[in-house]
Amino acid sequence: MNGAFGTLVAYDPLADKWPIVKGGYMPGVTGVYDNLMEYSAGKNCAVYGGGNNFKGVDNLKMWRLNADHSFTAMPDSPRPIGVSRGFQFSDEPVTGNFLACGFGELWELNPDDKGAWTKQTGARVPPADLVIIPNSTSTKGWPTWTTPVLRWAKSQGAITGYAHSASGLQIDPAAATKRLLVDFDKDGDGKLSRAEVKNALLPEAFEQSDTDKDGFLTLAELEAAHQRAAGRLPNLAIPELNSVGAQEIFVTTAQGLCDFISAMDTARIPEWNCWYHIMNCGFPLKVSGETDFPCMSGSRVGQGRVYVQLGKVERVDFTEWCTGLAKGRSYDSDGYAHALAFTVDGKSAGHTLELAKPGKVTVKAKVAFAAETPLGIAHGGDLPREAAAWSGDTVTLHGPKNPDEARRKGGTRRVELIVNGNVVAGEDVPADDKIHDINFNVPIERSSWVALRHFPQMHTNPVTVRVAGQPIRASKESALWCAACIEQLWRARGKAIRADERETAHATFRKAIEGYRKIAAEAPK
Repeated sequence: MNGAFGTLVAYDPLADKWPIVKGGYMPGVTGVYDNLMEYSAGKNCAVYGGGNNFKGVDNLKMWRLNADHSFTAMPDSPRPIGVSRGFQFSDEPVTGNFLACGFGELWELNPDDKGAWTKQTGARVPPADLVIIPNSTSTKGWPTWTTPVLRWAKSQGAITGYAHSASGLQIDPAAATKRLLVDFDKDGDGKLSRAEVKNALLPEAFEQSDTDKDGFLTLAELEAAHQRAAGRLPNLAIPELNSVGAQEIFVTTAQGLCDFISAMDTARIPEWNCWYHIMNCGFPLKVSGETDFPCMSGSRVGQGRVYVQLGKVERVDFTEWCTGLAKGRSYDSDGYAHALAFTVDGKSAGHTLELAKPGKVTVKAKVAFAAETPLGIAHGGDLPREAAAWSGDTVTLHGPKNPDEARRKGGTRRVELIVNGNVVAGEDVPADDKIHDINFNVPIERSSWVALRHFPQMHTNPVTVRVAGQPIRASKESALWCAACIEQLWRARGKAIRADERETAHATFRKAIEGYRKIAAEAPK
């Protein structure tokens, strides 16, 4: 249900078609966001509605979708209802009615006739501690930074991570250049000398940026350097950290509060760049697929996916699936690229290989690529007009809106072996709907993470290779980049943190910065 326009849409994943697209299903309501729909097999109907409008007012209106695709108005929800709105909604398989839980209450909706809400009492009253955040409502009482939320979630055994990851991780060359000049242009001449940037984290080597070879970096040269860096993976350009993505991930991962970063939804380079740098510091952060449809990704359901290796099982157990996700026994994909097997000396993704000393390892994989892939930015078939920095993006419509308008047929896909964020080997594989075996033998000089990717369609989680029992300390620059990102995050968001939380938040940020600087001191350049 697209609440922004009251449009009912239905997707058939087997046929990859949209058999139903009809408007007018939320009369009198426009601009709705976070609405929901739940189906009841027992009553053979669905109930939908809720959410909020763009002015921040909760929508309480609900409707029943009948078997003939007509709809009937239901009574308003007694509380705010919808995705992240407080009330969560599900069907009750015994009666076929619907249950809404939140605000310490449980309500039942009987969808028959004109519908009726009944507040549950007695044994059906939820436990007192079953609330989202103590003393909170759908819009009030929440922390204004994410560390307390993730800490609360972890205390209850949750697996935690960030969505929309690259939102805020993009590079603004002009803004990033201005920050460098403010911090390091000590003589105020509007350019940076080699001596001035001795302790600066530049987006690329001084020699690369100094295109006129005069021994200084001008504003134009620095902006151009940031622009180039934004299209490289990995890169050291500092993002803006000013949006809704994986902004605080550097802080929460350092505290053991974050299990994964999402990918496959926003632009691929900033997603994977952030992930690479954090893993280079030795943190076991995993990657998970994401489709926020239709909010972030407006093209299709399942645009970004995660495939968890469960082995041979009779049924999928959701708890085991989540455990596999948290341990990184998985790969991400857009559904058209697959790493069906991936091992390093027999150890698969999410596991650790112990080496007594540096040496060569054997990498084996089974990969497959679809013979036909939609030709669009999300799948890497086209480069967006903004160039590689936006490759893989599903949010902005850089090309055809309909994913079936054009398709890339056949050809080859480059599979790359990644060690500590850098490509160390690769092989071209036919895109022909067949499984192909690939093998690499590569040296491992120090503790590292090893993964397989095809940019921008697929990435495995890594195998950790620990040499002589040492932690991963892959890059001094990665650790300094993470510390600089926290500093920029505080500049961008610190004043938005509520006054009574700000001192604790600032201390937490500073502690994380100190931790990354300690890692930098332990790591090679």
